[in-house]
Amino acid sequence: KSDHGAAPWQHRADHATAISSDGRWLYLYAGQHRDEKTGNWFRLKDTWRVQLPEARPNDWQRLGDLNAARSSVPVLAVGS
Repeated sequence: KSDHGAAPWQHRADHATAISSDGRWLYLYAGQHRDEKTGNWFRLKDTWRVQLPEARPNDWQRLGDLNAARSSVPVLAVGS
């Protein structure tokens, strides 16, 4: 578990995570972000990964975006 704000991605709710079939990577994607100043919620489409088992906050790598911003995201098939 990372301290709030320690990872490079925006904090979020209703996001999804997946572990690659070879167990080497943890993926985080989509969800909703609440702007701290306005209180407005925004859907996100970014995807991130970090190598396991270390998974240090500064080791997260940003990948490409999903086709559209999503919340309550569906299952994502992750190849090895």
